[in-house]
Amino acid sequence: MGTISVSLPADGTTADVGDYNTPLTTLVTEFNGNIDDANIKSGAAIAGSKIADASITNAKLSTTTGEIGGAWTDYSSSSTVTGWSSTTQKVIRYTQVGKTVYVVYGITGTSNSTSITFTVPIAAKDIGTGLTSETSTGLAEDNGSLVSSPARVYIDASANASLINIVKSGGTANWTNSGTKLVRGVHIYEAA
Repeated sequence: MGTISVSLPADGTTADVGDYNTPLTTLVTEFNGNIDDANIKSGAAIAGSKIADASITNAKLSTTTGEIGGAWTDYSSSSTVTGWSSTTQKVIRYTQVGKTVYVVYGITGTSNSTSITFTVPIAAKDIGTGLTSETSTGLAEDNGSLVSSPARVYIDASANASLINIVKSGGTANWTNSGTKLVRGVHIYEAA
């Protein structure tokens, strides 16, 4: 449906019923099930209650980073990673939806440090305790052996709000500074 344009009788003319029926029929035909984007006011701010549940599919969501259907960004080559002398796998991807940041990581290689850190491009909010959200790894390997306890993953926003730290065995042990070291997981935090 396009925009509607009708002709009505001018003042001082004798009007016939057809002079009104034709424009009214045009309006009724267009409005009964044919309203489209051309007839919705720009910036109309239609209430969510007017949109049927489950009527918006993933195909209709924006794939712009930061939108609900947004694309993930590969940050692997930009991140500063410590804890390995060389890596055979380094995947660090993120997306931000509103103030929530999601980071997926997988790093494998030869260890050269008792610690693990990597940078992310979006600073975390300092929630007053110096720490932001804490999670654990999905998988960890130290000196070629699987770690039986999940590693602690956190950001200390008071020290460096863009640095993810991963500490072995829930934060109670250091990594071995040789052999194969692997961490994989997801970290979610609030953006500053």
